[in-house]
Amino acid sequence: MKIIEFFDEVVALREYNGYFYNIGQAIAIVILGLMSGLKNLNQIHQWAENERVRAFLSEEFGISRIPCYYWLTVLVRIIDPESLNECFSEWVRSLVPIEDVTIAIDGKEIRSMRKKKNPLNIISA
Repeated sequence: MKIIEFFDEVVALREYNGYFYNIGQAIAIVILGLMSGLKNLNQIHQWAENERVRAFLSEEFGISRIPCYYWLTVLVRIIDPESLNECFSEWVRSLVPIEDVTIAIDGKEIRSMRKKKNPLNIISA
């Protein structure tokens, strides 16, 4: 089972019509970017826009369109954390043959966005 299939079940906090991208693909891009050593969504988006990475994502994961930076942040922000946690745990269990897996999650709010109505938050697991 590919990584995207685990995250297809993630629930959005508000109605989302799918546009050209799905949440599972956005999560896969973010996770693969984090696994490549990237630190934030801006770096991950720039990495995903690279021609070689686009070809890799298309061939290996069926991700033929990379969302623009704005849409990537929108997709990440509407994810239900509980739903993501369940899907993430299921994915990790498929990789690690241990029955009980605990995932530590840490979150931070971007300081420069604190005064905005919906500040950007970064979550790491």
